[in-house]
Amino acid sequence: MKGTSGTGRVASSAGNCVWRGAIGVVALVAPLYACSGTDTAEWKEEVKLHDGQVIVLERRATIGSSGFPTQQRGTIRHWEICYRPMNVYWKSGGVFRPEIFDIVDGIPYLMVPADHCSICQLYDYPEKSAMFFRFGKDGWKRIPFSEFPKDLDTNLLRRALSGRSHSDDVKGFMTLAAKAKWDGDPKWVGGTFRQWMEGERGRRCEQCEAAGQGVDLIGEKPKSWEVLLSHGRSCE
Repeated sequence: MKGTSGTGRVASSAGNCVWRGAIGVVALVAPLYACSGTDTAEWKEEVKLHDGQVIVLERRATIGSSGFPTQQRGTIRHWEICYRPMNVYWKSGGVFRPEIFDIVDGIPYLMVPADHCSICQLYDYPEKSAMFFRFGKDGWKRIPFSEFPKDLDTNLLRRALSGRSHSDDVKGFMTLAAKAKWDGDPKWVGGTFRQWMEGERGRRCEQCEAAGQGVDLIGEKPKSWEVLLSHGRSCE
């Protein structure tokens, strides 16, 4: 992601945050963007932590081929986060969009929702219909809800991608004010995490399990259904 300023457009998809193993792919498919392959949204965003500190994350989302002529956009392949000051990197499958990234006592924590019964089933019906991670010397590790700090709340941009075209995706540098305007009312994008824990969304996996709802996959699950595609490898 080449440098951006203000709310300007991203100048290049291969800039100063080098995502290991991805640059060659981006360079290869860029000329084919209009007709096949993948397209990528890259942006930087301010993130307010639980203690009021504001940090900047570098983010990327990759979308699969468009499905032309029946679909305008393809499915989301994966989400990536780079926090350069601590050399922290996250990559998850497309169905797992992170909603919390915070740092408590020098330790990064992250939360991703389990929004569908099939996902709930594949990951053993997680408590609060979400999966929680802590970053340590061996990278990201999934932890139980009981070990996730309770004073954290939703703080990541959620409406990053458009269902219509790449030109409508988020881009540039997103301040806290720009994020609030872009996402709009929190209730339309799932609410805050506190609302989540107390509401219907936080009970989804519990309800799915009670109803016996899920999916039987034949063979290996697709990469987009892998919650952790990285183990804390460097951004560079």
